[in-house]
Amino acid sequence: MRRLPVTALICLLVVTSAGCSGLLDDGNQPTESETTTPTPTTAATSATETTPATTAPAEQLAPGLTAEDVTDALALANAHRANVHNHTFVSQQRFTRANETERVYRQDNLHYANESRWQWNRSGEGMGIALDVTNGTFVQYADGTEVRYRLQSAEDVRYGVRKISARASAPPMPPEDVFLDSLYARNLVYTLFATEDVTVEHGDDVAAHVTGTASELTIGGETATSVEFTATVTDNGLVQSLDVSYEQGEDSIDRTLTFNRTSAVPVERPDWYAQAGNSSE
Repeated sequence: MRRLPVTALICLLVVTSAGCSGLLDDGNQPTESETTTPTPTTAATSATETTPATTAPAEQLAPGLTAEDVTDALALANAHRANVHNHTFVSQQRFTRANETERVYRQDNLHYANESRWQWNRSGEGMGIALDVTNGTFVQYADGTEVRYRLQSAEDVRYGVRKISARASAPPMPPEDVFLDSLYARNLVYTLFATEDVTVEHGDDVAAHVTGTASELTIGGETATSVEFTATVTDNGLVQSLDVSYEQGEDSIDRTLTFNRTSAVPVERPDWYAQAGNSSE
């Protein structure tokens, strides 16, 4: 009797609809579970249709300043400079340096109409103020064309006109060349507000109160450590007040600045104006 091969015999025993291909499956054929598309549940459908929540932008308090952070220190510093450069204002700046043996200071009071018309008073003890004088008062008045001054020390009082050189016949120095851009404090504002550790709070009297710290910064070309500052800022970017303290070597530095815009021209000709013009210095 002729015998069938084993494979053919097995095929005869299985259900005809299944066929023999299933016995020769190489493992690459998809199974029913792989080819069937499941019906999505209600929960899955809801998850895919959920709209992510959006975060409202922080309130803008001043140029480069929001209720949460300083977003652009350069924009704020430039806005501050524009506020004082383009308007009449009065300002005070005090610089104090102290160590274990001495304490010295210098103070500037500025009455400003523009860079050609202003009155700048500088006084100090233990720090140079002008013409090798360290203790006294140096007042400069710019009348639009020239700058006349009065320098008082413990020894004497001197008057004169700021000139482009020490020659007696030298022409007067233009007032805008005498004026120091550092009196706007634009670079100091930028340096401090650009630090990473800054806190901004909405103010009742002004747009914002800003505080900050830094382990090390460069201020006035010198390295400053343990820096701390507080400031008040108006909504147009004017830094009305700025108090900063830091260490330089063995010295402790404290600086206080205030800026107040005014509608009145704050510059009046001093009573010594004529005397300074007649001086031979």
